[in-house]
Amino acid sequence: MAHDWAGKTLGIDFGTSNSAAGVAVAGKPYLIPIEQGAPTLPTSVFFGVGASQMSMGSAANRALIAGEEGRYMRALKSVLGTSLMGEMRMFLGEKMNFYDIIGAFLSQVKSRAEAQCHQIFDYVLSGRPVRFHSADEDRNARAEADLVECYMRAGFKDLRFLVEPEAAALASGVPRGPGLSLIVDIGGGTSDFCVFRMADGIEVLANSGIRMGGTNFDKRLSLDHVMPLLGKGALIRNEMGKGAMATPNSLFQKLATWEQIPFLYAGDVKRDVAKMVRLAVEPKPMERLFEVLDMEL
Repeated sequence: MAHDWAGKTLGIDFGTSNSAAGVAVAGKPYLIPIEQGAPTLPTSVFFGVGASQMSMGSAANRALIAGEEGRYMRALKSVLGTSLMGEMRMFLGEKMNFYDIIGAFLSQVKSRAEAQCHQIFDYVLSGRPVRFHSADEDRNARAEADLVECYMRAGFKDLRFLVEPEAAALASGVPRGPGLSLIVDIGGGTSDFCVFRMADGIEVLANSGIRMGGTNFDKRLSLDHVMPLLGKGALIRNEMGKGAMATPNSLFQKLATWEQIPFLYAGDVKRDVAKMVRLAVEPKPMERLFEVLDMEL
């Protein structure tokens, strides 16, 4: 369907770690201050106990650091294309899934941009990684469809995508002339690459990307240095008979993955960990783990 995109289009970079929004003003890009005069905001949300709406960005980070009671979530983009998107959980007294949460986040970005620009944005030009998932075409297609659904829930009527390294190439200011240029965009969840040259305009020769970024390094540090203090690798005695086995690795993989942490606060997980505390050869690390889950730390 043909639309009049001029003047009604908001550019959004929905990032794993940070997000931004902008418009074209007299042919030049302008980043909209959508949070406290800043051109970017953290891609994080917080659902406080007793709150009527979620906090986002720096407000969500402050709530976490202050130790407020509630659920903190970040790296939301990493969930796109996974089975977690449709899983329902209770937030703010109602059942929500990641379509609802990401849609609400993007809706806030839209509303803040509209308030700053004093106009309504019906359409969105969204950045996207070259590949959401490194080697799985079905999951890549599903991730893009998930993001489209989230933008529709945010209130946009239609959208177009621009792969992130190509957007960076357009904004790079590389002068015209012979020779090739390479954009390297290492993000929170993905790393993208674009080979291009400038002639009469930008000529993109190749785009590629992998699902590896800053959150992978966070996770590796957490697994290697934090999770052993919470029982990773600890021995749990068998309930019947002799012998012992190591704690399930999947538990610590999830606890070290930002977008999966809130799902470990469920009652059945806490009951399983409480049993591990009783059967642990060395109870102290497992006691720490139970406290982290029970207090939602």
